[in-house]
Amino acid sequence: MLLNHSSIEIINWKSCVVYPPPMLRDLSEDVIKSLINSDTTPIREIQKFPCHTQAVERCIKLVTKALNKVCGHDARDGSIRATLKSRSVMPNFSKTSDFKCVIDIKKKK
Repeated sequence: MLLNHSSIEIINWKSCVVYPPPMLRDLSEDVIKSLINSDTTPIREIQKFPCHTQAVERCIKLVTKALNKVCGHDARDGSIRATLKSRSVMPNFSKTSDFKCVIDIKKKK
């Protein structure tokens, strides 16, 4: 068993499916090359596109927690799905004033 190895060596890269970024998905390779080579407005707009959002951070955190909790692809997938399902059941508040504590409501009656 090899103990001194990089995490890159652990991943089977041939089985990985690589998807294009959403911003570039509908552009052909020739169009992308022409945008890179010319100094036109569309490439500047692409650079301003916010690709690192809070939702992305939440997904990364969820997957990282799942990796630490379980071993094996099926168990990890099940853990992620269970977490997402439990989050969807929880109420969602856009601001703090929308939140009403159940105990406070009972005291007022």
